[in-house]
Amino acid sequence: MGGTVVPNHSGASLIIYSAIPLTRDDMRKGTILTTLIAALLLIPVTPWVMALPTDLSVKTDQTHYRPGEVVKVSGVATVTGAVTLIFKVGAETIITVNPIADGDGKYQYSYNLPADPEVGTWTIEAKDLASKTAVASFTVLKANLKEITEKLLQITQTSESLVKAKLGDSPPQAAKENYEAGVKALNEAQSSLTSEKYAASIQASLRAQKHFGNALKILALGHPQQTIDDETRLTNQIERAQHMLNGLKTLNENIENELKKASLKTELAAAQVEIDAAVTHLAKKEYSLAQDSLTSASEHMKTARTLLQEFAIDRKKEQIISFIDKTEERIGKLKETVETLRERIGNDQAKALLQKLEKIEIELKTLRGLVDDDATLTELNIQMRAIQDAIGELHNTAIRDALREMDSMHAWIQLMKETRGIMLKKGFNTNDLDAKIRLGENTLGETIRDLQIGKKIDSRFSDIIKSFMDAYRNRGH
Repeated sequence: MGGTVVPNHSGASLIIYSAIPLTRDDMRKGTILTTLIAALLLIPVTPWVMALPTDLSVKTDQTHYRPGEVVKVSGVATVTGAVTLIFKVGAETIITVNPIADGDGKYQYSYNLPADPEVGTWTIEAKDLASKTAVASFTVLKANLKEITEKLLQITQTSESLVKAKLGDSPPQAAKENYEAGVKALNEAQSSLTSEKYAASIQASLRAQKHFGNALKILALGHPQQTIDDETRLTNQIERAQHMLNGLKTLNENIENELKKASLKTELAAAQVEIDAAVTHLAKKEYSLAQDSLTSASEHMKTARTLLQEFAIDRKKEQIISFIDKTEERIGKLKETVETLRERIGNDQAKALLQKLEKIEIELKTLRGLVDDDATLTELNIQMRAIQDAIGELHNTAIRDALREMDSMHAWIQLMKETRGIMLKKGFNTNDLDAKIRLGENTLGETIRDLQIGKKIDSRFSDIIKSFMDAYRNRGH
């Protein structure tokens, strides 16, 4: 009798079973099937228990948004997998996205409103794989960015006037430096507003307000002077910034041929210029200006890290594509083997195994689509988890070990039957060998029955195979 074992999703055993005696060729094919399954199942599997809701839901974190703000969408789906979200204004579809629902059905998505979105009521239509639907709505308010920028600039000018009135004839050096840095930023804000660069104007205004605020604090504390502690603090900050920048430069050198982004070099060079400027300001005891330079250097390094992160994401996606290609190839070969062995293992069992393989193929196609759609790493990892779950339906190390022992036992029984024929032709008594063969067949049958009821299988063939080996060595004596 021949049997092939495949673990099912619950961890119990699925027996692909046939009453047809196994030939050497059958056993070779069975070994191929076992090897292919073992190769496919090298991917680790994390158990995942799903508790899914019965109704699809969708909601936003706010009811009203301004242009440029982020709409955070969340909800639960009735099945795991992709949820379709359709953003609409009236009958016009703005965007359609497919966030991934996790094992509990939860999903989330963040949509960044453009600077000039459609004003009014937006709706979000949600659909999941169970054809359930849900709707949420929010309102996009009109905002005049120029008016906002002008208002902020007025507030900053008021702060400047207040600090100027309190400085007096001999202000503390720190207060004076903060005031001068604030005036410089205020002038940048005014220039950017004139050039209609509203975002830059807002950033400069906020920077100016920070300096004016620092000056007011210093004045309120009774003219405290800078101390060696401030100089030490800035020295340490400069050293840390330079150390971080050196690390980014080294990383850029290692991947420069692959990255091919001139903008990264530009950001790293700009960061170095700002750090050098901080050193110069510190030597002149211009502490506030040194701090400004360090802040600018930090912003350039932040942009550089973002570029490096984008590169890392691209590399990760390349690895995922390679994983998909290799796994699809393995599944294709395994499906061919199952078809070859269909008559031996039976149509029902072959169909069950092919369905499991096709499920993995579907999950792989979904993962490939997410990569093509520039999905986030979180979405990709969730889909990888779904693939691991699908592969988990074929994964059981203990049963694979038992299957290998059964294959070995099949081979020895067949060899002993051939040996028995040779011994009979030579006139030898085969009663002892017949008893060994019956014991092997009975033990093999018991193993199959134990696997069918999910009983743990311990090694039980070693003594029998040893006796077979002895009989084979003594076959001519």
